[in-house]
Amino acid sequence: MKTITIIAGFALLLLSGTTLYGQENIPTPDSTQQNRAKVLVKTKTGETIRGYFLSQNKDFLVIQSESAGRIEIPTERIKSIEPLNGSAQASVPKTEEEYMDSAPFYLFTESAFRPKKGEVIIKNNPSSIYIAPSDNFSIGFGSVLLATVTGAPNLLISPTLSIPVNDFVAFKVGADAFVVAADGAGAVAVLNAGISIGDRFNNITATLNYGVTPDGVFPVPSFSVAGMARLSRRISVVTDNYWLPFDDEDLFSLLSIGVRFHSSSAYFDISLSFNEEIITEITPVGIPLFGVGIKL
Repeated sequence: MKTITIIAGFALLLLSGTTLYGQENIPTPDSTQQNRAKVLVKTKTGETIRGYFLSQNKDFLVIQSESAGRIEIPTERIKSIEPLNGSAQASVPKTEEEYMDSAPFYLFTESAFRPKKGEVIIKNNPSSIYIAPSDNFSIGFGSVLLATVTGAPNLLISPTLSIPVNDFVAFKVGADAFVVAADGAGAVAVLNAGISIGDRFNNITATLNYGVTPDGVFPVPSFSVAGMARLSRRISVVTDNYWLPFDDEDLFSLLSIGVRFHSSSAYFDISLSFNEEIITEITPVGIPLFGVGIKL
């Protein structure tokens, strides 16, 4: 019942997140044009548009052009916004791209949305560095901290390929290959495939995972459901939930939910992870976890 309540609550939050974020208009300056910020908008297709800033939300930037009047520019088309009069610079909003895009990463798992081509991101949970040679493929290199602390040097390699269907649906296929270099050295991999629905700010991802060892493929898969909802330009809520089979009858569940804070080149997570055993035997509120991702 706790699992159903948490997922249902997050689904409602995800649905409301777009509305909350979309209605977060930046305060409009004085109604006289001389007190408004005059801006130069550059689009991703090479256009330049001059005008006075009126408002901005998740979907549109609204400016008043001297020649064309009121213009609504879709946010997804905007490359940059530059002030043309220094006195009004503080009134010019940042685009969403100026706050770190954390769409590829939930608290532990990944979505089908990849880092953008050329980006390099370091993060914990697990400790890895991710490189994106293209918009649809990235690869991570790192280690699992717990194994390292217990004296088992290890390497984690995580390639992921995204297969976009349209602007709001994408599939992913990937692997987490884990190599231990110690006594009893060996390797294990988790092959995964999943689907993400939404955009880079509000989305949900379902993933099916199969474990592979030198002895073969685990007969029963694990699965996860994760999601994020952008509440404002700087704050998101993120959830990540695992179900792992122990035998034909029992499932181990690990449920996590947290708040993500965005800056221009990093994000920071504060979250709680719990299951029924943790709640009843260890702590009533779950185990606190902290995460960070930094764009180099």
